[in-house]
Amino acid sequence: MQRRHFLRGMLGTLAATRLTLPALASLALSGCQREPLLPGTLLSACDDASGHHFVASIQPDGSLGFQIPVPLRAHDSCASKQRDRALFFARRPGHQIYVVDLHERQLIQTIDAEPGRHFYGHGVISVDGQWLFTTEQIYATGQGMIGVYRMSQPIRRETEFSSHGMDPHQL
Repeated sequence: MQRRHFLRGMLGTLAATRLTLPALASLALSGCQREPLLPGTLLSACDDASGHHFVASIQPDGSLGFQIPVPLRAHDSCASKQRDRALFFARRPGHQIYVVDLHERQLIQTIDAEPGRHFYGHGVISVDGQWLFTTEQIYATGQGMIGVYRMSQPIRRETEFSSHGMDPHQL
């Protein structure tokens, strides 16, 4: 009897997951864009059974689009306005942002936090697609900062401004 309940629950979960995958994709990218990268594509970070970290995409049919190893666990992600690049932010207190070329399905840039800083796992791209804003912290003082990066090829840090508090998280 317990096995039947378990199997029925698993089948229901799988069916619900397949039905809501486009909705999940839209939510995953809502921090940077209001529409999914491609209809139903999900950007995510994941770990394998051995604890290795990856950034990945899941296609609308549930198949793996790409899975790229990265040294730090990622947290949030967003796509460029042109939908040619995806950015994955290392989980707090992370020190890297991973930039993936979505056409080539490969890591093309790793952005390191400024010395004495860490990222908080989140960032957003401006509506015009020209700027990336990241939440950061200065270790020595605990002061929260917003890093400002130009969305060029490669992405470059331009300036910063105070978040006017400690521990900025999601923009």
